[in-house]
Amino acid sequence: MILFTFLLDLSPILLIPHHGMSGAEIFGLAGGVAALAGVFTSCIDCFEYIQFSRHFGADYQRSVLKLDIVANRLGRWGETIGLYDTAFTIDLSAKQMIIAGETLGEILTLFQELEQKIRKFAAKTKQEDLLVFNPDLDLDSLHEPLHKQLRGLAISRQKLSKTRHKSVGLVQKAMWALYEKNRLEVLIDDVRILVDALIDILPETAVASQRRIATWEASSIKDSAAVQLLVDLANKDDPLLHEVAEEILEKRNGQVFKNNVAVGNSRVRMGDEYSDGWIQGAQKSSQVWERNKVSDEAIVQMGNRYGGKGIFGD
Repeated sequence: MILFTFLLDLSPILLIPHHGMSGAEIFGLAGGVAALAGVFTSCIDCFEYIQFSRHFGADYQRSVLKLDIVANRLGRWGETIGLYDTAFTIDLSAKQMIIAGETLGEILTLFQELEQKIRKFAAKTKQEDLLVFNPDLDLDSLHEPLHKQLRGLAISRQKLSKTRHKSVGLVQKAMWALYEKNRLEVLIDDVRILVDALIDILPETAVASQRRIATWEASSIKDSAAVQLLVDLANKDDPLLHEVAEEILEKRNGQVFKNNVAVGNSRVRMGDEYSDGWIQGAQKSSQVWERNKVSDEAIVQMGNRYGGKGIFGD
């Protein structure tokens, strides 16, 4: 039903010639773009209604940030083609518009189907087992700054237009909670693949714009520890943001991390680390780490530690 309704809204686009469009045809194109913007807004809204149950335990903090990263990547795509701009500055063909609409519809379907399953589960579960985390209270000093920065990026995008596009009314505007980590991992993987498909239809000029926006995103994060955490988490879910964040971190700290591989149960921290008690601010250092491989049960930190115990508790 999502896809069918959307295609009806976009159908005027298919009738528009490439040259010499009449006023009526231009109006038809604008209507199609507005429909695309509405579905896109519904997709972005989906991320805002997810909570995490206490069952996530220690994995909760990284889970919040991974969801933030995927949502931000989708938001960057929308900004690139102008879906936050009331002027609809979009450089997509009619065929690409249809592909974009279908793909966004699939993202909506993922959220809706998962939400329905979770609500059925919650209806049969004891109330004490349904407790959720509060990101405003339950994130620690390492994870909270990055979460706030990524949420701030989402809010700033909404302010790019004078009036935010209304969603297409397909999202139930109510909070719901995830109770199992594997469901989150599947959701993130599926959304990432669909966002890959959206990025694949971008023209070359838009690809350059993607990098410019991603660089601005990473540069706006002033906390170097938060940038390092972004580098650690975004590698798979947002390769472009991972790359530009790594470049920015190198410029700030004079640190270079390339071609490193961690396998088995090894644990690696790349970059300087600051404990909660450290009050002297970020320190500049010049370090180069290349072609290192960590395996088995090894625990390695490539960088300096300032104050107190490290993230591995040693």
